[in-house]
Amino acid sequence: MELADQRSGHTRAEAIGERNTEGSLNSETHSHDSFRDWLLRAVPVLTAMVIGLWGAAFFIYYYSQGLTLIHYDAKARLLVARRIFDNLSPGIDQMGMYWLPLPALIDIPAVLSRTLYHNGIAASLISVICFAVSGYFLYRLVYLLRTDHALSVAAVLIFATNSSILYVQSTPLTESLYLALSIGGIYYLTRFLYTEETRDLLAASILVALSTLVRHDGWSLCAGMNILLLIGLLQAKARWKVKRKYIAAFLLISLAGIFAFQAYCTFVTGEFLPPQKDERPLDPYSKGQALKSFLIFLQCTRDIAGKPAFDTAILGFLIFLIHRRFRRPFLMAYALLHPIPLFAMAYFDGHPFRVRYSIVLLPAVALFAVVWWPAKRWAKIALACLIMINVLFPRANRHAMLDEARYHMPEIKEREQAIHYFEKNYDSQLVLASMGWISPFLHDWGLPLHNVVHEGIYGTWDQALARPDKIVGWIVAEDGDPLAQAAVQNPRFLRRFKQVLRLSNLTVYRRVRSGEVMHWRRAGFAARVSSSIPLPSPRRMKLQSQANSL
Repeated sequence: MELADQRSGHTRAEAIGERNTEGSLNSETHSHDSFRDWLLRAVPVLTAMVIGLWGAAFFIYYYSQGLTLIHYDAKARLLVARRIFDNLSPGIDQMGMYWLPLPALIDIPAVLSRTLYHNGIAASLISVICFAVSGYFLYRLVYLLRTDHALSVAAVLIFATNSSILYVQSTPLTESLYLALSIGGIYYLTRFLYTEETRDLLAASILVALSTLVRHDGWSLCAGMNILLLIGLLQAKARWKVKRKYIAAFLLISLAGIFAFQAYCTFVTGEFLPPQKDERPLDPYSKGQALKSFLIFLQCTRDIAGKPAFDTAILGFLIFLIHRRFRRPFLMAYALLHPIPLFAMAYFDGHPFRVRYSIVLLPAVALFAVVWWPAKRWAKIALACLIMINVLFPRANRHAMLDEARYHMPEIKEREQAIHYFEKNYDSQLVLASMGWISPFLHDWGLPLHNVVHEGIYGTWDQALARPDKIVGWIVAEDGDPLAQAAVQNPRFLRRFKQVLRLSNLTVYRRVRSGEVMHWRRAGFAARVSSSIPLPSPRRMKLQSQANSL
C-alpha cells in the first residue's frame, strides 16, 4: 500500500496552484490545466462555504436551546472584551494577563452593543466563520500532501461532523479562532517547503505569530514549527546563507506575538514574565505521572473524535512515520500534534482535566486518518463507509464538550436569585467583585462594568481589599474567591457591612447606612464618601506603589 501518489513534479506544482508555462503544450493541455487550476481554487472555497452554512445551522440550534453561553469561559470572554471600554479605568490594560489578548480585541465590535454583549450572537458568528476557514485550510493542506480532492473532502468531513467542535464553534470560545490560524500557518509553511517562495514563509510566520496571541497552544506550535522548518531546510539544496535567512525570518516573525504579549505585561505590571497562576483549587489526579498524563489526553481525544476515526488516525500516523519519516516537505504534518506535549505536561504538573484541551487535536486526527489512504476507488468507498460509521458510532462520550459546558448550569438558578434581589435593592453604588471568579454572574446581571471594582483596577483593588467600606457599597463573593478569603483572614474586611443574601455558593454584603452617602457620577471615575479619603486613579496608585518600594 502506497502512502502517497507517485506523481511527477509537474503534478505537485499543480497541487500548490502553479501554472505550467512551457510553450510546447498544445491548446488542449492548456485547457485541461486551466480547468484543474479553476477546480483547485473553487473546490476548497465551495467546501468552506458549505462548512460555514453547516456551522451556522448548528449555531442556530444551540442558540435556540440556550446553550451557546452556558460554558463558564464563554461569558467571561465576552466580559473581558467589554471591560476594555466599559470600565472604571478603561484602556488596553484591561485585557488581563492570564488570557492572551487577541480574542478580546477581535470581540470588541461584537460587544459594543449591550444587546449583542448579552446574547453573544456576534461573537459566536466570529467562531462560525473561523470554523469555515479551518475547514478551508485543512482541505488545502491534505490536497497539498496527496493531490486528491476525495481524500481532502474526507478529512474535512471527519473534522466538521464532530459534535464537540460543532458545539465549540457555536460559542464565543477561542478554539475556532486558534484552529483557523494554526492550520493556516501549517499549510503555508508546508507550501513553502514546496515552493521556497518568500510570500508563503511570510504568511505562515504571521499566522503562527497571531496564534501565539490566542491560546498558549500557539507557543508550543511556534516552537515545533521552528524546529521542523530547520530540519526541512537542512534537507534542501539551497546555500546555507539562504537557509539562514529563511530560518531567521520565520523565527523572528513567529516569536513577535510572544514578545508583544510580554511587552504588554511589562507595561501593565512592570514584570516581563508575570506569574500565570490559576488560583482555583486543582485536582492533581495525574500529577507526577508522565505516562498517565499522556494517556489521559489521548483517551479524551479518542472519546470526542470517535473510536473508528481515532484508531484509523493512529494507524495512519504510524504508516506516515514509517514511509515519510521526517522527509521534506511532509514534515509540517507533525506540527498538528503540538498540543500533546503541552497538555500532557500540564496534567503532569497537576492542572485539572479539561475536555476542551483535546479538541485542538482533531485536525491531526482528520489528516492522519486519510493521508495514507490508497488512491483507489474501492479504498475511497471504504473510507466513506468509515466516516459514516464514525458519525453514527454510539455517542456515549461524543458530547463530552457539551457535558463539560453544562457542569456549571446548576449555578444559573442561583445567579437568578441574586439578580432578582439586586433588581429590587441595587442603588447604583460601586460593587466589589472578583471578575476572575464570577464573570458569568456579572454578565447575566447586566450591571455596567464601570460600576464594578475588580482585579483589573490596579491599586484600587488592593485598597478595596484592605478597607472596602471606604470605596464600595456592595460586595459579591463566591466561596473560595479572594473576597471570601479576605472576609476570613481580615477582621476589618466586613467592617460596616452586613450580609443581605446567602446562597449555596454566593454571598452578598451591603454597606450599612450610617449617614455616609456614596454617589456614582457617570461623567467620570469618581466616588464621594463623607469623612473618607478620595478614591485615587489606578495609574496613580501603581506609581505610588512603585515609589514606596524604592
